[in-house]
Parts: sequence; structure tokens; C-alpha cells
Amino acid sequence: MKIVRIPMGIGNTYEGEWSNGAANGHGVLTYSNGDRYEGQWRND
Repeated sequence: MKIVRIPMGIGNTYEGEWSNGAANGHGVLTYSNGDRYEGQWRND
């Protein structure tokens, strides 16, 4: 598993664990308006 920072749509960014081509483990999705989701991801 590796830690990545990936643009996800217009202005959104995912930063966190990445495995098998998907968000997998702890990560943060930051939306363009500044809102954030921080938590666990499973094959998203």
C-alpha cells in the first residue's frame, strides 16, 4: 500500500492510502469548497 495525492474531479483531491488502483485504508477527500471527508476507504 502506498500514500498518494490524486485529483478527483474538478478541484477535489484525495490524499491517503492507495492499493490495487483504488482508495483503500485511511484517507482524506478535500472538496473544492473546502469541505473534507476523513476516514476509512475500501476499494473506492
